[in-house]
Amino acid sequence: MKTTAFLMCIGALFAMGCGDKIDPVEPLEPRDTAADAGVEAAYSTTILPIKSILDMYCVSCHSTRGATAGVALDTYENAVSNAERANKLMQSGQMPPSGPAPSADEKRLFERWVETGLAE
Repeated sequence: MKTTAFLMCIGALFAMGCGDKIDPVEPLEPRDTAADAGVEAAYSTTILPIKSILDMYCVSCHSTRGATAGVALDTYENAVSNAERANKLMQSGQMPPSGPAPSADEKRLFERWVETGLAE
């Protein structure tokens, strides 16, 4: 009985058009900084999964602005220059040294990218 009354109230609210009174959410403006544009332009859609892995697990420490151990992985050129070293450390579990680590599938994807010639 209570469930039926509740459902009837909900139905009545929808019938009265309560949803029309909700303000639409404005879409966010895309970020358009020179640094972001340069990094995004350096990657093609072919490498986006690799870029996602690097962004998630590596770039917070290994970027051009603050390259830990002199290793930057934030652009395609930097990623290619350091890919073999990064792959060895990632596969051995030494990188990242703390925080979340790449999954086995992400490690295989990165390794395959390195082994197949670092496609752009």
